[in-house]
Amino acid sequence: MHSLTLVLSALGGAAVALLLPSKSPLFLRLLLAFSGAYLLATGVLDLLPHIYGSSENSTQEAHHHLNPGHSGHELGWFILLGFLVQLLFEALSQGVEHGHQHMESVQAGRIPWPMLMGLSLHALVESLPIGAAPDSPEAGVLTRAIAVHNLPVGLVFFSLLRQLNLSVGTTAFSFGFFVLMAPLGIALAGHFPILQQAQPQLMAITFGVFLHISTVILFESSKGHGFNFIKLGVILLAFAAAHFGHGHA
Repeated sequence: MHSLTLVLSALGGAAVALLLPSKSPLFLRLLLAFSGAYLLATGVLDLLPHIYGSSENSTQEAHHHLNPGHSGHELGWFILLGFLVQLLFEALSQGVEHGHQHMESVQAGRIPWPMLMGLSLHALVESLPIGAAPDSPEAGVLTRAIAVHNLPVGLVFFSLLRQLNLSVGTTAFSFGFFVLMAPLGIALAGHFPILQQAQPQLMAITFGVFLHISTVILFESSKGHGFNFIKLGVILLAFAAAHFGHGHA
């Protein structure tokens, strides 16, 4: 179910790209603001308590068995690692994750391989904690957060592919490659016990990725650097959605 949700959300972004007028910057900005705020709120309300709750449980268990557990300090470094990893992904993807379309960096008629690799690695990494503990409440929360963000990412990436004048088959291959990375990440984590044992660390990395994306989206300069009440309302709506979805798989 997690994999299907993530696939359908990315395809939903492509569907919006087909239905949306070619020039709808306001809609995209508000959709990005909602997704960024939802990622941030989900991370703070659900992922972060889970990460440090697992640290506390591990420490107590370690004292009981006289074995070292993972500390909150260690998990903090994994959060920072996720933040840095997303910087590397964006060097490849050119910021598609937060709505950028840098057409000058791609060549018409050719698959934008660096961009595709950056997006695909991003989708793979952030889905690993879901596969590591698919029946946990956090897996459902994380799936919803990724699905919300998949809508604008799918919209922007599919729109860019269409502008490159690729064949229908090449466009479908490129977009499908990206879409299938999340199910692949879930399957890999479900197959390898070492990834399942590292679920708190994987969740910490994903929170770091969320932290980077959400802050870039929410704090990028808006036109004229003016205060935008509509954007504020969308952000508050996303916070409320994350709050009411708190803890429900």
